[in-house]
Parts: sequence; C-alpha cells; structure tokens
Amino acid sequence: HVHEVVNEGLVRAAKQTSAWLVTGGTDTGVMKLVGEAVRKADVDIPLFAIAPWGAVHGREQLESEHVQPGSPASVSTDTDASSGNRRESDADATDGDW
Repeated sequence: HVHEVVNEGLVRAAKQTSAWLVTGGTDTGVMKLVGEAVRKADVDIPLFAIAPWGAVHGREQLESEHVQPGSPASVSTDTDASSGNRRESDADATDGDW
C-alpha cells in the first residue's frame, strides 16, 4: 500500500504543485521509495537528498586540505530506516564518530 501511495499520490501531487521533494539521502525505507517513484515516473521533479554527514563515505577526503578533484564521495545505505542511525554491525566503519 505504501508503494502505491508514494508511486501515485506523491508523484502526482508533486507534479501538480511543482513541488520540490527533499529526503534524508539514504537508499532505505521511505527515502528509497520516493527516489524509485520519481525515477519510475520519468518526470521532471526536483529531488534533493541530504544525507547525514556520518553516512558519507570519503568524507575524510572532503575535510582534508588536499582534496583531489574528482575524488569519490558516496552515501552509505547501511542505516536504520527508522532512525537514520548506522546499524550496530557497522560500528567500526567510520571511526565511531556518529
């Protein structure tokens, strides 16, 4: 049911109102559904995904003084969809600075 609401209702409402959509930036839960719905609808709806800084892989490169142009930075999808927090099994992945 949630898939239908997001796929049809949210996309239709965004198109009709020229809305911009904003998500939490991870590929989980409702955020994933919204991204898939916009992609599936193949319409021009602005979608901004703002990930928590702790979920950005390569953030150390972005923080350093010597960032190389084109250095990859990506978003982890290993978050708990209900809280946006990293799963306990990933505790050593980011130096524990959550």
